[in-house]
Amino acid sequence: MTKNVPADRRVGLSDLLEDLFGLSLRGLATMWAMLANPKPAFAAARLPDWRDRNFTPSIRLVLSLLALLTAIRFLWTGENSLMYGSTLDALKAAGAANSDELAREQTEQILDNFVWIYPIAFLTFLGIITAITPVWGKGTSIATRIRLGFLAIIPSVFLSVLMTVSVGFLADDMLSWMMIAPILLGWILDFATPLRGGIAGASTGVRLGKAALFATGTFIGGMAANLGAFIGAQFWIDWSAALPF
Repeated sequence: MTKNVPADRRVGLSDLLEDLFGLSLRGLATMWAMLANPKPAFAAARLPDWRDRNFTPSIRLVLSLLALLTAIRFLWTGENSLMYGSTLDALKAAGAANSDELAREQTEQILDNFVWIYPIAFLTFLGIITAITPVWGKGTSIATRIRLGFLAIIPSVFLSVLMTVSVGFLADDMLSWMMIAPILLGWILDFATPLRGGIAGASTGVRLGKAALFATGTFIGGMAANLGAFIGAQFWIDWSAALPF
């Protein structure tokens, strides 16, 4: 027999978005908060329950954005894509393939594996960076540092999603800018976001320095994740080829 479900427990649009993308309306509200006024979200990240779950946990939200980014990259890694072209050129320059056909085959294999290895590499490297970067004040635990760090990078990760979407609609002569723009804008966002509500410091100069340290650390972590994902993709291909079955 079906029982009446209380109104506040019924499935709604937020639940449907969670089903589709892993992003609930609360997640979207959290992303907006990090752009408009991040200070309350940073304060909530220091509490076990994120202030009665008013904000989506930062690691979960970043993971949802990475899943969306992975899906888009999977669609945008065709032969005409910037990622495909740069990988193919690198293989040819390194002399890793004896023919153009073999180089294209290896490129497809690398990119097929890169798209699923990258989120793992990103979470690993950024987890390490956010854990060891001391910008949040004395007594901040490693777990809280990671929470705060992943919260601070939400705008830059969201920017990566938007820019990855735009790649499919840009003219060829604009694609080269897509190698530079995400790096510059990502650094600026990772500098400005924690500075606007999370960074601890007695003076403006100290906070600016800590924000620059955090942004530089996340930049290094992001580059390491990209490199690590490509190396991991090649390793996976070599390891799979060596299996006896």
